[in-house]
Amino acid sequence: NKQWNIDGDFNTLSKALKVRIDGQQVMSGNLSFLSGNAELKGTYQGKNVSATCTQTTSFLTAGVVPPKTQCMIFVENERATTLQF
Repeated sequence: NKQWNIDGDFNTLSKALKVRIDGQQVMSGNLSFLSGNAELKGTYQGKNVSATCTQTTSFLTAGVVPPKTQCMIFVENERATTLQF
């Protein structure tokens, strides 16, 4: 079993997300401007992949520290990794 390389990009202005496995884009979407959440779905090598993404800001550091964006990545409903942007 070969280990997959899972990575992604997040555009802070447009809130656009992209998730790649072994360099191939498998999911894309945008965080909601209201809730800061997104649910993404795709496939890779015949397997279902999904991501649950959230953006959080601490009230204590708002305006000082940029919000934290995390995506939990699942392959066939099993957690594979968490990406942080």
